[in-house]
Amino acid sequence: MVYGATDTPQAILDRATLSSTIQISEAYCIGDVDVDIDITHTYIGDLIVDLQSPGGTTVRLHNHTGGSGQSIVQRYDDEAIPRMVRECLGTSIWSRPPAPGRSL
Repeated sequence: MVYGATDTPQAILDRATLSSTIQISEAYCIGDVDVDIDITHTYIGDLIVDLQSPGGTTVRLHNHTGGSGQSIVQRYDDEAIPRMVRECLGTSIWSRPPAPGRSL
């Protein structure tokens, strides 16, 4: 299944927090997570991008990197079992944070 945000685009104001929520009405364990990010901002080094599961687990996708770059166009692709699946199955969580081009 592919789900997308319906509340974008949104303006990113300096020193503000904004969120975009994707509602999923089906109830099942997640088997695969790919996150596509397309953000334009005047200084992406200012930005933090987090992904939060319905259970409250937060995964940091972007953390103040990129300096004066003006875009984050990135796919975060999990080739391994993602953290949210391990939580659903009751097994351990990640030992390392995700990075572009690396498993979630």
